[in-house]
Amino acid sequence: RSANFNTELRRIVASLEDSPQSEAVTSRLAVLRPLVGGPDPSLSLLAEAEPPTSPSSPGPLFIGFVGALVGLFWGFGAALLSDTMLSRLRRDRQLIEGFDLPILARLPLVESPNTGLKALPPEQLDAPAAEAFRTLRQNIEVLSGQGYSRAVVFTSASGAEGKTTSALNAASTLARSGYDVLLIDADLRRPSIGTTLSMAAPYGIDAVLSGAVSLDEAVVSVPGTDGRLSALLGTQAAVHGVESVSKNSIEQLMADARARADFVVFDTAPLGVVADALPVVTAADDVFVAVRIGQTQMSALRSLINTLRYHEVPLRGFVLVGAEPKRSVTDADDIYLEDPRRRRPAPPPEEDEELESFDQEWDRLDRPPS
Repeated sequence: RSANFNTELRRIVASLEDSPQSEAVTSRLAVLRPLVGGPDPSLSLLAEAEPPTSPSSPGPLFIGFVGALVGLFWGFGAALLSDTMLSRLRRDRQLIEGFDLPILARLPLVESPNTGLKALPPEQLDAPAAEAFRTLRQNIEVLSGQGYSRAVVFTSASGAEGKTTSALNAASTLARSGYDVLLIDADLRRPSIGTTLSMAAPYGIDAVLSGAVSLDEAVVSVPGTDGRLSALLGTQAAVHGVESVSKNSIEQLMADARARADFVVFDTAPLGVVADALPVVTAADDVFVAVRIGQTQMSALRSLINTLRYHEVPLRGFVLVGAEPKRSVTDADDIYLEDPRRRRPAPPPEEDEELESFDQEWDRLDRPPS
């Protein structure tokens, strides 16, 4: 800074010396010339700087505290992220190894164009999903080898895991196989089968459980099933009928339902969330648990399975929603996976093609042996 000061001072003095001399200029030069070559008069030295012997701020204690706090924050965040990722169902091996139960159907995740991830009716399933439900139907048929009417229940650890879609389409495939099936929407808190099928009924399951009407009065036939599939729907009033769900009322409903159908299929509230379904699952013949990849919480699922086993419920296995669709190895596999209801018949051959084929075969037969 002093060097810059002297450079500028010399320039000013030289400029004044070249200007016409006057009393003011002479007075100004008398003041500035003694300053040339000296230090900047605007600076003053108060004390000589000395190298520090220790850090002044922040202290080691403060630095350690901040470091520990930041490490704790990042550690907690990483643990939370890891727990969130690992606590959800990610692969089918977790089910097989963790619960020693079979996966009886693997359903690819299908989104309805109108309802997103809500329950899907049979007509909105693609070919792999329809084939998965036929596999589930065959498993249910094998379990029903005794020959009497069976009550089949679908439940889950939480909502949005596929239990309603599983119950609805299992009932539909059984009905298409020639069985008389009664589908019961026993999820009194959030009934959805009527909405999914675009159906309504004057009476719902709450009216039957309370004894206000008989089962025959409340049951409605599902269109397009030739009378094989009927349904006992839930209604908005059913939400207020939760208290009517008791062991005795469910057993009476089961007895009446068995008398009119080969299979009685229940869609219940998620047993891992509310206990409404407990009287239903304990009175059922077969219980299936719907789980969904990336959605099902493993801790909630473990709690559900423990509850079912504690009550000695006939737990048959899992319906896995969100499974990767199997890749067909050959074109012939695609024929097997194709939905036969949507398969187009081969067009009949043209007359010219038939004649040409006949002529070729005649020439082959008429050719002398070599």
